Amino acid sequence: MGVDGIVRGTPYELPAGKLAFAVGGAYNYEALSLAVDGLTQQGLVPGLNAASAFPGGVRDRYALFVEVKIPVFSEEHNIAGLHSLEITAAGRYEHINPGGEARVPKVGVRWQPLNEQFTLRAAILRIYRSINLQLVRSGFCEQPANHPV
Repeated sequence: MGVDGIVRGTPYELPAGKLAFAVGGAYNYEALSLAVDGLTQQGLVPGLNAASAFPGGVRDRYALFVEVKIPVFSEEHNIAGLHSLEITAAGRYEHINPGGEARVPKVGVRWQPLNEQFTLRAAILRIYRSINLQLVRSGFCEQPANHPV
C-alpha cells in the first residue's frame, strides 16, 4: 500500500529557457509473511524442497525529493559548441522503519554541442538500495537502509 505526490512548475523564464522544478513525497507500507503446511515443511511434497514458515514483518518508508533544471545556454545564444546546456540538481531523503535513513544527492549536465541530434549527458550521484523485507527480518542484515550498490 502506498501513496505519492509530486508538484511541478516553471516559475521563472531565464535567458536560455524556463527554470523547472519538481517537489514530491511518497509513503509505502509493506508486509510479508509465509505460511506452509506440514508436508512442505518436512519436504514430502514431490517436486518441492522443504520450506520453513516465515513469521513475517512489516516496514514503512517515506521519502521526500526535490529536483531543479537550470538552462544555461540555448540555440538562441548562437554560440558555437553550445547549442544547448542544462544543469540539473536533485536530492532525495528516505526514511525506512526498520532500517534507518538515506540522503541521496545528484548533479547532472545535458549538453547538445551542435544540434538536437547529438546529446551528451553526465551525472554525479550516490545510489543505494534498501534490503528486501525478508532479509531484514531474518537477522542476516544489520544496516538495511543505506546499503550501497
